[in-house]
Amino acid sequence: IISGVDFTIYRELTGGIYFGEKKLNEKGTIASDLCEYSEKEISRIAHLAFKAAKNRRKKVTLVDKANVLESSRLWRKVVTRIGESYPEIELDFLFVDNAAMQMILNPSQFDVILTNNMFGDIISDEASVITGSIGLLASASVGAENAMFEPIHGS
Repeated sequence: IISGVDFTIYRELTGGIYFGEKKLNEKGTIASDLCEYSEKEISRIAHLAFKAAKNRRKKVTLVDKANVLESSRLWRKVVTRIGESYPEIELDFLFVDNAAMQMILNPSQFDVILTNNMFGDIISDEASVITGSIGLLASASVGAENAMFEPIHGS
């Protein structure tokens, strides 16, 4: 277990590639999965992340792939705009591949990580092993009316 590491991940859970349109051609040789997000979906989780950061070390890191994905560029635009409403919170950005590496090299640099569904799925599993064992940490999926709690890797 690494001393001085305390971060939380805010992962959008209701949109993105897991819920997008799936296609497979008739021959079964070409497939695609649509990754679609609305400003409303991004805003909902972004406000939660910024509010959490107010009670922590006051830093939000958006993890995306804005160098190649249009959906990530929308995330950056929306999160940057929302960040202006939280001037006391530092906002930075990491591409998901770099974020995965930084979690291993220097996990104490993170406070609140904000990301989409697929990237959050991957990096939350990676983050769970920093404690020494997948499944040791709790995960909360919180909605407007209901919440579900489970080990960090799901159940």
